[in-house]
Amino acid sequence: MTRNITRALGLVGLILASLAAAGSAAASDRPPGALTACVVGDNPPFSSASAEGRGGIDVDVAQLIAQQIGRELRLQWVRVPARGGIGRALKESIQSGTCDVFLGVPDAQEMATELREHHLASTRPYLAVGYLLVSPPGSKPATIREARRVQRLGASTATPADLFLYREHFNRVPYGNNRDLLVALCNGEIDMALAWSPAIATLRAGGSGAQVVIASEQPDDRILRTGLAIATRLDDSEMTRQIDLAIQRLQADGSFAKLADLHGLPYMAPQ
Repeated sequence: MTRNITRALGLVGLILASLAAAGSAAASDRPPGALTACVVGDNPPFSSASAEGRGGIDVDVAQLIAQQIGRELRLQWVRVPARGGIGRALKESIQSGTCDVFLGVPDAQEMATELREHHLASTRPYLAVGYLLVSPPGSKPATIREARRVQRLGASTATPADLFLYREHFNRVPYGNNRDLLVALCNGEIDMALAWSPAIATLRAGGSGAQVVIASEQPDDRILRTGLAIATRLDDSEMTRQIDLAIQRLQADGSFAKLADLHGLPYMAPQ
């Protein structure tokens, strides 16, 4: 009996040692002094590893932050699997030692809980995305009062935008996705839309929707906005501190607003 227990403990020790070695090997693959950033390979306008053009907002954000903290940037493209989602992507990348940071995690309580489960932390948000009231090309910037009066205000069904319009008794028209919603707006099928800001950027990049008019007033509701932050390792508080300071400086000098505009994303300051 004692021999079996000893053998079992020995196997546990070997497993733990092999896991530690794997983590060390992953870390040693990173150049000394480099900032290795994990970015999702298929998440335009934020990041894309496609042959047509590598880059995106998060890639540019990572480059700016690396410059701010005096590191050379190294990109690590990752995939968010259909099964397991962002949690599995974090586990297989930054948690396993593949990279130092992971860009584009939502700044939300649910995400904070999941990050802690993976022994990760997050920085302050660097950008925000959300749902914006927009009007057709050639129109004047609308107010919320005008949005309440229109007969056809579109939203992508089963989203926070759809819920908000229903709850606030707007004359909502549901669409299956944000692309169809914005195409309908540009074609004059609806009067206004409450559209996802990255979808506006995607259509602009494709040569459509460039003249969609952002309303002069926007609904003030937390469910319509999400900040984007950077995941860091929980045991590397110094890295988190340095990146927080860099984000603060880059927000203050307007760099993030310029990046958003460059990629066609309507700029929304984090709250």
